[in-house]
Amino acid sequence: MVNVELYLDERDFIIDLLEYALLDELLNKLKKAKPDAENMLLISFDSYDLEQLIGNLSMECNHNKKRSIQEAAYEIAERVESYQSYAT
Repeated sequence: MVNVELYLDERDFIIDLLEYALLDELLNKLKKAKPDAENMLLISFDSYDLEQLIGNLSMECNHNKKRSIQEAAYEIAERVESYQSYAT
């Protein structure tokens, strides 16, 4: 398990964009996370959850028609991917 920090707006972006593609367990983790005073979320993911999240974000980077969504998905995917080496 690894703790990943996301901003509240990043979490909301992921949910809005990928709700149809995420497994219920992962979607529930994202929805139930509570932000701190600085609107940061600390969410625990196992390696499978991380791979699924990174894969879905990467798919949006490559296949979404809107450039702004591609760029936002890319930035989040890159940051989440940086945590992957810590997952067990």
